[in-house]
Amino acid sequence: MAKDRRVEGSGDARMSRTPESNPGNARDRGGRLDARVLIVASSRVLKDLAAAYLHDRTEANAFAASAGEARRVLAREAFDLLLVHVDLADCDAFEFAKEIADAFPATAVVLEMDDPRLDDAVHAMQSGAADILSVRSEGNELVRRLSATLDRAKLARAREKRTDRLRRLCKKLSGKKLDDDQTRRQEMAGACNDLSETLASSSMAGEFQSIIRGELDIESLLRAALQYILTKTGPTNAAIFLPATSGDFSLGAYVNYDGPKDSAEVLLESMAGVVAPKLERSVGLVGYRGQSEIVRVFGESMDWIGNAEMVAISCRHEGECLGVMTFYRDQRTPFSAELRRTLSTLAELFTRQVARVVSIHHRHLPKSQWGKSGLFDEPDAGPDIDLAA
Repeated sequence: MAKDRRVEGSGDARMSRTPESNPGNARDRGGRLDARVLIVASSRVLKDLAAAYLHDRTEANAFAASAGEARRVLAREAFDLLLVHVDLADCDAFEFAKEIADAFPATAVVLEMDDPRLDDAVHAMQSGAADILSVRSEGNELVRRLSATLDRAKLARAREKRTDRLRRLCKKLSGKKLDDDQTRRQEMAGACNDLSETLASSSMAGEFQSIIRGELDIESLLRAALQYILTKTGPTNAAIFLPATSGDFSLGAYVNYDGPKDSAEVLLESMAGVVAPKLERSVGLVGYRGQSEIVRVFGESMDWIGNAEMVAISCRHEGECLGVMTFYRDQRTPFSAELRRTLSTLAELFTRQVARVVSIHHRHLPKSQWGKSGLFDEPDAGPDIDLAA
């Protein structure tokens, strides 16, 4: 299967420059965005196109032809969302997104470009943007993604308010004079910290679940999951291996952070046949530190990984392995205990969604035959989607 390096899907889905040429877009006005949107684009064509798709679906739309004009508009009015095309004449769009995220935390920024790749998506999120879209997106898809972005922004604001209240309460309780001894005060402070950590973990899980819940195509699910997980791990090499009906594993998706660019895919393909089979029956997150330990466990074919630390987890559902997720990077930047817990949580949610996708694709078959119909082997639905950064 030919590999598709575009984050937003294959080039077969083209968006017409005139939305009226697609009858479905003209008829479907069902989706609503309870939001005020500022569209920032130097091209009049792009502004008109976005306006046509958002017409009657938002509370109000405003327009700016440059970052400078957008700043002046934002100084006068409040907006829930900014849709910014990256080709700004007077400012780097990623820097502009960071500026807006810092200055207007209640406003979600969505970047738009012709053919975004995974490294563009990671750069966008690091800059504070909530999402990055392709101008090739159909109108209904555009509205769906913007709606999901607004939902996540509202949830994030609500969680931040709850977290702030909790911190104030913990601070008040910790500072209160007690007649008890020092041990009791320390236990109370520890309980407050545990509660804060639990809330943060729950918030992250809810955010991740809201992102992947709507992904019912295995390719899109892999892409969305890796994009989000990278925001938690930071610079990291990652690979997801998927099982085939033959019993072998293949490389489903990967991010090459600091490996050899010319041979990364070949090395990871070989890794699929060495690492994944050994780990498919493992339970929970496992870790290996240093080249010697990795080679000792998986064999000499893994000596290319160098002095890395690797963590991996088998995505098991009802006794079946639906995939193996691996992450590795220089052991001088190890995976902390907190990050390992985060990866375990996200892998569990990812596994549930993969199981859901499998069940939807196989709903016409008895459950006993779900593993025999080749969801991951079909040429048209296969997840071999090279996400090299």
